[in-house]
Amino acid sequence: MRRRGFTLLEVVVALAVLAIGIVGSLQAVAQCQHQRAFNAQRAVALHLAQQKMADLTTAVKDLQPGSQEGDGTGPEAGCHWRSLVESTDENGLYRLTVTTSWQFGGQRREVELQTCFGPQLLTTTPPSSSPTGSGAAGGQTTGSPSSSSSSPSGSASSSSGASTGPSPPATGP
Repeated sequence: MRRRGFTLLEVVVALAVLAIGIVGSLQAVAQCQHQRAFNAQRAVALHLAQQKMADLTTAVKDLQPGSQEGDGTGPEAGCHWRSLVESTDENGLYRLTVTTSWQFGGQRREVELQTCFGPQLLTTTPPSSSPTGSGAAGGQTTGSPSSSSSSPSGSASSSSGASTGPSPPATGP
């Protein structure tokens, strides 16, 4: 006569499969939490780098080749920043590099942003018009530094060049 139910071997195999599934799921959850924490710290460091780059390009008329560094405050308290302004081979063009670093998982991580600028390109000249109203404007403007890409290793890099273009012609009265 045959009994209804599971054999001991079937129960052991089912428990083993269940245990493997649970362990795999717990490892996936732990990896997701680790990556979330890393991404949160990287976002803070990237924000600090963007803030410092904006601060430095705002004061572009006073900016000279050299470096500065400091520590973040408030939400960026765990980050260290360093900026480097270098002359390039192009006349009047400078390269600005802002690097922020932080510790994560016992390793030093960095985010780096770069842009090139020229003090004469970052100023806007108001359009001029001739007395007859048929003159053309001669102002130049440029875009602001932005954009970064990153890898899970914690480094990010960005480069943006300055673009200029003529302003539209002024219309007469």
